[in-house]
Order: sequence, then structure tokens, then C-alpha cells
Amino acid sequence: MDCPEEIPPGCGFCSVPNTWGPPRSRHPQSIIDEVVQLVDLGVHRIVLEAPDFLDYSRGTGITNACGPPANLDAIMTLLSGLNSIKGIRDGEVHLTIENMKACLFTEAVATALSKALPSISPNIGLETGSDEHMMQIGKCGTRDDILRAVRLAKKYQMRPYVYFIYGLPGETPETIRSSIELMREVSQAGAERIILYGFRSLPGSAFTNFSDSRSDDPLSEPLRKEAVLINRTKKTHYIGKTIKGVAAEPSWSRHGYTMVYPLGEGPIMTVKGGYSAGTLLQLHIVKVLSPGLLEAEVIKP
Repeated sequence: MDCPEEIPPGCGFCSVPNTWGPPRSRHPQSIIDEVVQLVDLGVHRIVLEAPDFLDYSRGTGITNACGPPANLDAIMTLLSGLNSIKGIRDGEVHLTIENMKACLFTEAVATALSKALPSISPNIGLETGSDEHMMQIGKCGTRDDILRAVRLAKKYQMRPYVYFIYGLPGETPETIRSSIELMREVSQAGAERIILYGFRSLPGSAFTNFSDSRSDDPLSEPLRKEAVLINRTKKTHYIGKTIKGVAAEPSWSRHGYTMVYPLGEGPIMTVKGGYSAGTLLQLHIVKVLSPGLLEAEVIKP
């Protein structure tokens, strides 16, 4: 169906609107109070999460994904309060955001975020490289919107991640080719990582009755291979670097190793030895193990 206001109906694979309704924003002080409690408990990474962070205080009952623009006054009030928390202020706790829509990510937004949250890795949803396929699945925006957002993020020293989904309803050889082409373009434009998910039919979504994607589907195999190639190549740039990390849990696949998250932005790592969750480590990157995992050596616990 075509909306008279030319607004896509919302991503068909997403169950959030039916489950939770339109965006609602918490009072900034309630968020600040919660983060203070988390920091007091020893948390080292705080991620401000939402289907779109830039929807914060943008209004109530919003159905237009791209209008009105982001409420920068409210966003900066929140971030200023969070940045004043001891731990975040001292650099011992990393504050970041996750999802944002390309159509709300403007020069003014990029300028403000780069001052409040330096070197973040915002996640930009693309899903498919075909403009026609985007409209079919209800995804707002265009290929050009995504490329503009990635270039803008790179200009302001951010390291954006870009989402794709394989196995979506309406996927064809043509949409796969378009996605591979755009995957390469966003990588060259500055995307730090390609995040590729398989489609799942979620209860409450418009695509509830469609079949889930299959990891052995030959149609989407070239897309999966391209994502692996890009991500593995990107990871080689980390070899030899020294970064801070936070021990998370024992590795499930490598006996005697511990999984480590970067204190700031960056890839997941694994190190030899057993370290308690929350331990801060100084790490030297030595090897690429997979498109999503690096091996590191502990310089100093």
C-alpha cells in the first residue's frame, strides 16, 4: 500500500511497534540515576540503546521516521548529565550509543555527538542495497542516505557499523548484487564493520508468516562471503595496536581463554588465561581469528 504522506509503513521484519507502540522517552534524570547505580556496581561500558537513539524526546506518537528532526537540545542535556558522572568523566567508564537512522543523522547531529561522545561507533540500519527492496520491506531512506551518513560519521572521527539482513522477503539475485555493491561502497566510505543478520520471522511483525532465512541458502551465499571478506580485512588493521579491554567471561570455544570487550570502541578479543568479569586489561593485538574476533596478549592486568 502507498501512504498518502509517502511514509513507509515501518520495517516489516520489526516487532517493536506492535509490541511496544510508538517511541517514548524516559526523563533524563531517571537515566542518569540508573547509570550512576551501574557505575557504582563496577560496570565499565554503558550503551544508550533504542531502535533509534536520535528519536530521544523527538515527540510522542511519531509515525514519520525522518521528521521532525532530532531534538538536539534534549539529547545534549542527557549526554551532558551522563558525562558529568564520575567514572565516565574520568575515562574509566565508556559511554556510547548504538542504533540511529541515516535520515536523522545531519551535520548538526554529527557535530554535537562528536563533542559529547568522541570516537563512537553508531550502528546504521541498511538491511538491503536496493532502493526498491527497501520500499518493499517498509524501510525508510535510500542508498544515498546511508552513504551520506557513513561519510559524515567518518568526517567526525566516528567508526560506524552498517547493518544488512540476508534472507529477507523479496530477496532476489538483483537485490543481492545491489547489497554487495553497496556493502563495498560503505566499507570504502568509512564503515568500520558490516553486521550481517539472517532474517527471522518475529511474532507481531508484518512478516510473521514468512520463512526464516537459512545459512546454507545459495541465493544469499555471495552476500555472506562478502561480509566475511570485508570484516576480516578490516580486522587486520588492529594487529600491533595496544588497547584497553574489559574481561567478560570464559571463552566457549577456546579452552583456557577469556573473552574481552574493548573499553572503548572496537572488536571483541580473546586472551589466554582466566580473568574475572570486569577486570580492566591492557592488551596488545596479535592475530585475527575470525571476521569478528581478535586474539590479544595481556600487557598488564
